[in-house]
Amino acid sequence: GISTQITAGATALRSAEILWHKSSLQKSDAENTWLSNKDQAYELRDSALDLLQYHFTQTGNAEALAQVASIREGTGDADMVMDLGRTADLVDSHADELDAIGMTEAERLEIRQMYTTLTGVFGSAIVNRRETSPDRDLRDRAFVYLDGLVSKVREAAKVNFRKDPDHFKKYQSRYRHKLNTSPKKTSPASTPPKTA
Repeated sequence: GISTQITAGATALRSAEILWHKSSLQKSDAENTWLSNKDQAYELRDSALDLLQYHFTQTGNAEALAQVASIREGTGDADMVMDLGRTADLVDSHADELDAIGMTEAERLEIRQMYTTLTGVFGSAIVNRRETSPDRDLRDRAFVYLDGLVSKVREAAKVNFRKDPDHFKKYQSRYRHKLNTSPKKTSPASTPPKTA
């Protein structure tokens, strides 16, 4: 019967709510990680590219200079993450030369680690900002389904207990009842001005 459907719907809604909440927390963590590291990532990339460009200009390495120029063509956050990976590859492949001009292994590792960190969170951070997640969609569908069942029960109660308003009150939505019975606020614009 409908009581069984309502019980099943409530269970589905609770499960969907838990999944959505867990997913939201994970995406929130991803976005926080992205936002807290993004500016530093840009600085790391740009600083490394400046050093590489200077060094390869001095050594006349045209091929490496072309790679630096290609990396600099990237625009936007998504390109920056990929550019950081390409920059990490470039500094690693010229590690001995860069050691000689003062770029330490720790600095090279920092670029690589930043790339790894941002690669792991960038996609989730963007999805969290731009799209409705599948978990939220499932939660919303479960709510709509359950709300539809409850509305059917209320409509049936309205007919069956039309001569017993006290009993019918048990089937009313407390929230909607509160909205319908709460005093309406009068806006300042509709209040007539006081006359002297």
